Amino acid sequence: MNYHSYWLAESRDALYAASGAVLARVPPGAASTNVGQGLDIQVARPLPCLLPWLTARENVLLAAAQRPGTTGAQQRQAAESRPSALDAVLKKNHGTGTAT
Repeated sequence: MNYHSYWLAESRDALYAASGAVLARVPPGAASTNVGQGLDIQVARPLPCLLPWLTARENVLLAAAQRPGTTGAQQRQAAESRPSALDAVLKKNHGTGTAT
């Protein structure tokens, strides 16, 4: 969460958008050069397809288990064929290269 308070450097100035359009001015004779306040809220959530209490390998095995018409051996084979790609993602995002 970020709180912003917008003030002008001079009472004759204005608050401008990136395009150069005037967004706000202080009325002439105003006691303050404050033109407004704002609050930014950002919400982050984990991917719904990953379970944080499982390891990366266990998440891949779980996804493989959801494939209809496959045997347990086929599911394990599908999961085991993906660790190198998974390791690359983990290394990029978390600085580690283990998909255990």
